[in-house]
Amino acid sequence: MRFHRFAVPSAVLLFTAFFLTTTFRMGWTRSTTDFPNYYTAAVLARRGLPLRHYYDWTWFQRQMNFAGFEPQLGGYIPQTPVTMLPLIPLSWLPPQDAKRVWLLLNLCFLVTSLWMLTTMTRFSMAEVAILMFLGYGALHINFLYGQYYIFLLFLLTWAIYCFARGSFFSGGALLGAVFALKLYGGPFILYFAWKRQWRAVGGKVAVTHTASPVWTLMTTAQWRPLNCSMECISERLMRARLSMLRRGAIAIGSNT
Repeated sequence: MRFHRFAVPSAVLLFTAFFLTTTFRMGWTRSTTDFPNYYTAAVLARRGLPLRHYYDWTWFQRQMNFAGFEPQLGGYIPQTPVTMLPLIPLSWLPPQDAKRVWLLLNLCFLVTSLWMLTTMTRFSMAEVAILMFLGYGALHINFLYGQYYIFLLFLLTWAIYCFARGSFFSGGALLGAVFALKLYGGPFILYFAWKRQWRAVGGKVAVTHTASPVWTLMTTAQWRPLNCSMECISERLMRARLSMLRRGAIAIGSNT
């Protein structure tokens, strides 16, 4: 038992030092995908440009260049219309400064998630941290690229924390936010309906249906961008695939 009390915190300290001096440091100094996609979309949203253009790969790439990511390829096609909303407050900062603030926020989200998991289980903070570091590959990519998944982990953990304390409406609302941002929370509504947790269903539906009008008010007075977002995604993906096929055919023809 004494060895366990000493070994686990020591291992966490070693992993944390390694993480901060490698992964976090690389993310702090490098600008790589996926953060430029979120940041560029947040800048466009702040400027009130129509959502339908975000799913035009060529147009969005040009906007990335204007935002300060000239050597970086990217696109907004896989994202939901409101994915960039949490990044809008950071869009006033220069790109790399915004990413650094985002990384610091992700550290706060991660530590808070670990704390909530500790309060809901019999594991100590150090033991939960060890389990987290077992998935170091995902942690590394999230902080290197400035991705969204630590933030989603925080929202999902917070939702479970609310459910554990009987706050079903709040938990459902948080899952509705997850669904609006990345679609992960969608299937939960079926589970809540099966369990007849109508307060959770109400919270989820309320937030999900609020996200679209909020986005519309922030970007354009027209409803068309939201109605066509999925059509735009499909259309742009098809165009991209056709373009790749044409380029491949030209390359094969030139080689022969």
